[in-house]
Amino acid sequence: MNRIECHFAPLRSFVLRGSNYPNHEALATAIRSYLRWRNKHSRHARLLREQKKIKVV
Repeated sequence: MNRIECHFAPLRSFVLRGSNYPNHEALATAIRSYLRWRNKHSRHARLLREQKKIKVV
């Protein structure tokens, strides 16, 4: 895996897992909201735990 992939695990965990968005616009809004939160809380413990689950080679 490359270095960028560890950033997609939290996205899957926080936004996509268990979701059922009614349309692509709602999904895009959720992803944008997550990205804003992630940029403000880049050292959040739960976020860092999710990133560490992915092994970067």
